Amino acid sequence: HHSLRCSCCCGDCFALIDVSREPPCLGFKYLDMLYFAATYDEKLVKAIIRTCKYGYAKELSETLADLIIAHFKSMDKFPLLSPGSADNFLVCAVPLHKSKLKQRGFNQAEEIAKHLSKFLNIPFLSDILIKTKKPLPQMSLNKDQRLKNISDCFKINPEKKNQIINKSILLVDDVFTTGATMEECAKILKQNRAQSIWGMVVARD
Repeated sequence: HHSLRCSCCCGDCFALIDVSREPPCLGFKYLDMLYFAATYDEKLVKAIIRTCKYGYAKELSETLADLIIAHFKSMDKFPLLSPGSADNFLVCAVPLHKSKLKQRGFNQAEEIAKHLSKFLNIPFLSDILIKTKKPLPQMSLNKDQRLKNISDCFKINPEKKNQIINKSILLVDDVFTTGATMEECAKILKQNRAQSIWGMVVARD
């Protein structure tokens, strides 16, 4: 892991990653759109994400956020880069279950979200969603099982729910696979009167 930690943050390595120039994906039930910086079959992207999460390399979250920022900059017109365009927005992250947070020491989605919040100059709202139960690992399940597995895993934080009323939310995670997790989070945010939800991930599987 050590060599990866040192090498992946330099420009040469970053230049090897094929950052997506595609417009956001549409057509989800609750998410209004999904921006993704790269595909998960990019070996280097996969390695950085895995080292960040399982190698406990919190500092790599900044590299992952930089990939999303590079994606924004590569598009002809990313709407939130013009002055005043993001006035009604908040940034928040897909939460981890508290046992996993304790084990890892940080939530990589939240760390990425904080970097994006700074870059876009949009307020970051922590702990708006709470993960209430630990589902089975999604990797081992098919799409229908994943949806069932993830339903009722999240709830809104009652102390903060007034802060999202009529707001547009940038919902951040590291990897988008079937979308079950992000859709469930978006559903709960919309049930609590968020206006729109833009998904933002490092990689789409």
